[in-house]
Amino acid sequence: MFLRKRAFHFPGLSEDHPLELTDDEKQELAGFDRKINELQRQKVSKLREFARQKGLSALKLEDLKSERGKPFIKETGRGSFQIAAAKDKTRAGHYEFAYLCASQHENLLKAGNKDTCGWVKGAPREEPYDNIGPLCGSAGTRYYCTICGKEVGEFQEIVS
Repeated sequence: MFLRKRAFHFPGLSEDHPLELTDDEKQELAGFDRKINELQRQKVSKLREFARQKGLSALKLEDLKSERGKPFIKETGRGSFQIAAAKDKTRAGHYEFAYLCASQHENLLKAGNKDTCGWVKGAPREEPYDNIGPLCGSAGTRYYCTICGKEVGEFQEIVS
């Protein structure tokens, strides 16, 4: 069995002399990764808390109110992520939107999983992507929660 050593390359070091790490050094670096991951989880948790305090998100749709105090109503069949709208009856055609911070493959709210921002006012952040390779792939847009950054949906424009 062939075991490959993990090598790190830094600017100024030639390809002939990569930085080889011992098992102890790898363990020490892994400790940093664990600390970074824990701090990132704490940061996301605090961002979610701030958003709920400011009325920008809620775990239950019925707890989220529009700027004019109107309830949001869940819409069906509207893309790859779940959305809700609140209609302003005083201004014709004016709606406020919210989306669910959960991927299309999970239903976090029913499962009791707390890795969600719940319903978030506004629209998710959009990022175009292009993963079309020589033989296959896809291109389109991915949608991410504006609070925690979790992917909440995807629209594939091209699949090959």
